[in-house]
Amino acid sequence: MKCEILNNNIKLDKPFRYFLGELYELPYSKVVITDNNGVVGAGEVAHAIDINGELQEGAKYFAPYVENALSSFLSVDSVADISVIMENVRLLIAHNTGLMCGVEQALFSILSQKKGENLTQLLGKNNDTTIFIQTTIPYLLSLDEYKNTINKIVNENNPKHVKFKVGKNLELELSAIQYLSEINKMVSISVDANQAFDSADKAITFSNALLDLRVAWAEQLLHKDNITGLRELKAKTKLPVMIDEGLHTPLEAEFYAKEKLADYFNIKLAKTGGILNALEIIRIAKEHNIPYMLGSMLQGKLGIEYNLGFALSQDFVTNDFFSYFSVEETKNLNYINPNLTVTSQSLYGEK
Repeated sequence: MKCEILNNNIKLDKPFRYFLGELYELPYSKVVITDNNGVVGAGEVAHAIDINGELQEGAKYFAPYVENALSSFLSVDSVADISVIMENVRLLIAHNTGLMCGVEQALFSILSQKKGENLTQLLGKNNDTTIFIQTTIPYLLSLDEYKNTINKIVNENNPKHVKFKVGKNLELELSAIQYLSEINKMVSISVDANQAFDSADKAITFSNALLDLRVAWAEQLLHKDNITGLRELKAKTKLPVMIDEGLHTPLEAEFYAKEKLADYFNIKLAKTGGILNALEIIRIAKEHNIPYMLGSMLQGKLGIEYNLGFALSQDFVTNDFFSYFSVEETKNLNYINPNLTVTSQSLYGEK
């Protein structure tokens, strides 16, 4: 099998603001694998220096290493084949989890075409399922802008769960969360700081301010390596804590679970290196009774379809596909209906 890695710049419909910056386009890559019968599979590589440490400029240099891992296979005929190949890929391009995910996706694409089954079916889920997609509100610049955005979301989408990006202007963000909490008492709310807080004391003060606002959990308030601060946070607030940037591998999942440092896991395929590693993290979460959500990067069509297919195969507490609002090529995906649900009627892979 042959592998090609191409630059794939995905333009955002509107800027996306979060703690570490402001994005106008996604400098991603695309993995294209062709088997010996000419079947072509493609996968999206999400690069994010703050999430998986990867940059578009380096991805293309890994194509020979991926081909090396593919060299013993003419094609893929089972999920077990993909598992063996991905073990070799992980040895050759260690820590490049976004690229690993793109390789795995391309292999599943080939298998999907050969088997005539979509991704959800390949993962063992055949019955129709409906999932609900949470709404994410990025950093906004004024309370009026927050109120207008919240009113539009509540009136048009009737969301079950809304996540606020926080950490830039805490007073403004708390006011926005309070506004949503007051106008819609049914919606579930969470916050995501993307490691914004530089001390446990600040994180604790902010967490405690959220307790009266019906916030379900706080996601990655502290830097992923600040384990001492995380222990203090867990000891001094009743607000449940979700781990995101700190969770990449099953080994890390075991650590957070056994140390009782996580109330929720945020699983992202661009962090885990794909579905197969994510399934191992889910196994650990179930063993320790830790609920888990499926997060996503800002993604294009390829990436969002892969996430959606995986979402329908598992029992995630919520699903985060914010790029549906931000990436032009995903705005008209015909299987996402206006109230933000998706069904298995149309999914990644052969139908």
